[in-house]
Amino acid sequence: MTWKFVVQSVAARLRRLLTAPVLAAAVVAVLMAGCVPRYKITLTNGNLITTRGKPKLDTENNVYRFKDAQGNPGYVPAFRVKEIAPL
Repeated sequence: MTWKFVVQSVAARLRRLLTAPVLAAAVVAVLMAGCVPRYKITLTNGNLITTRGKPKLDTENNVYRFKDAQGNPGYVPAFRVKEIAPL
């Protein structure tokens, strides 16, 4: 047995051992990225707002509260909303 052969066989074993966990982590990351549904709010003037998650109606203030595509909180008066639909 030569050292070159030993190094190659150890490297092959390491590749096999590390491939499955790395692949599993990549699959989980891809699946988790799609967990937050996106919605579009169409306003009465035709403007569109893309949100993360479904906007919630705040009945006390009569506004829809949401997080925009970047995750920043926002709101829009309910009378300005024409439609809320999933993307």
